[in-house]
Amino acid sequence: MRLKRHLVSPSHKNTIALKHAEGYSEATMTNRPQKDIETKEDIIILVDTFYQKIQRDPMLGPAFNDVAKINWDTHLPRMYEFWETVLFSKPGYKGNPAEVHNQLNEKMKAHGTPLTLDHFDHWIALFQETVDDLFTGDRAERAKKSAYQQGRGLTVHIFQYTDFFTLRSK
Repeated sequence: MRLKRHLVSPSHKNTIALKHAEGYSEATMTNRPQKDIETKEDIIILVDTFYQKIQRDPMLGPAFNDVAKINWDTHLPRMYEFWETVLFSKPGYKGNPAEVHNQLNEKMKAHGTPLTLDHFDHWIALFQETVDDLFTGDRAERAKKSAYQQGRGLTVHIFQYTDFFTLRSK
């Protein structure tokens, strides 16, 4: 069964819409955390929790585990640095996410399953869901907004196209 997540606006705090092949359901968070993302330890919790979900996810897990063959011992610390740079303006992250995702797309094509907008939408939705499960506050909202913007930026870069509705139907 293919699961599609409809993205929630980064400012929407309580509802994550899930669309299943057999119908539509809605999961609502009622016991929201009361803590914002404040420390590197918070970022580690966020990143570790998120990538645990990714590794088990039926859509994204194969891309990360089987195609990209991510070395989690090196990837996770890079992601900690990345989010520290984004959320705390701490210098340290050096990388080119667009190039990394271009390379991943080429590998995915070679495996017969190129990246699609659905992959990015799903990544964004899982990230936003993870943030909502763990944190609340200004930085949590900034993390969700940043993830949305990054996902959209990567789709523009990879697909060289900005009309997402037309892109989705291809």
